[in-house]
Amino acid sequence: MDAPEVQSPSLAASPIDGTAVPADTLTYAYDAFATYATDPDRDLVRAVEVFVEGFHRRPGLPERLHRQLELCVDGRDFRVPRREGKADPEAIAGIVEIYQRQSRALVVFCGPRSRGHPWIEKEVRWWLKHREGAPIYVALSHGAPPDIAGAMPPVLVERGGGDAPDLLRSA
Repeated sequence: MDAPEVQSPSLAASPIDGTAVPADTLTYAYDAFATYATDPDRDLVRAVEVFVEGFHRRPGLPERLHRQLELCVDGRDFRVPRREGKADPEAIAGIVEIYQRQSRALVVFCGPRSRGHPWIEKEVRWWLKHREGAPIYVALSHGAPPDIAGAMPPVLVERGGGDAPDLLRSA
């Protein structure tokens, strides 16, 4: 009689240091990482953060929704060090990567005015490369383009949109 096949646990990269850990043991410090352009979306993203992180206190919520959600937002959850009033792009990328690794999902706040923002593009590209299969949600934060593709970063248009089904098919 053949011995039963032993399945090893699936492994995933630790959100902290990238080392391989059993996928079912992963925990994240943040439910989502917000990528956005300060102009025009800083105030909106901060308001969304307050709403999301306070949602668990709303009266009448089922018990299963009482866990506080955490949205990682720069300037609130982390700060970029500056020297002589300027931030080093390599230092920014390193700090952003640390916080992206600690986040379960990515929320892309976008619109026509922020479509070509270089940091949104970098953060989405990093997510696609290092967090394959992790959710990406798109929030149209400003403007009313004739089609959603006109508001999204080019890297998301190439991908086919966020994780909403058929997001770009009607565009």
